[in-house]
Amino acid sequence: MNDDGYLAAGYKKDKNGIYRNSKGHLAPGQVLNPNGAGTLSPEKKEFRALMKSASFELFQVLIAVATADDTPPASKIAAIKEIMDRGWGKSQTTFGDGDGETYKPQPIVISDLARILEEDDSITEAGEELDIEDE
Repeated sequence: MNDDGYLAAGYKKDKNGIYRNSKGHLAPGQVLNPNGAGTLSPEKKEFRALMKSASFELFQVLIAVATADDTPPASKIAAIKEIMDRGWGKSQTTFGDGDGETYKPQPIVISDLARILEEDDSITEAGEELDIEDE
């Protein structure tokens, strides 16, 4: 659409030369960033390359934190979460029942998790029992 078409349709040019309607919405065909997201600076590229090259060693640190006897429980849980997120992907935040209804699960309280671990022997058979205090 040319300039006359946008103006005839009720769109106005903003200070950046982008056509918008009276509510500020973009006119059809208008793009705020026509060149895409841009490129990374050389410093960011170098940092990403460095982190990628250290990935295996950093992952080993997470495993060491998760399995060390003297690691505080909160740090163990954080390390396990990071390992699981990388191995299986982040978990869904909402779930559906197939009929269009969705719900968001409630967070687990640490004391509830400790109780569950104590009650279910199959969970702790593979490793040591966690010593988690009630908050």
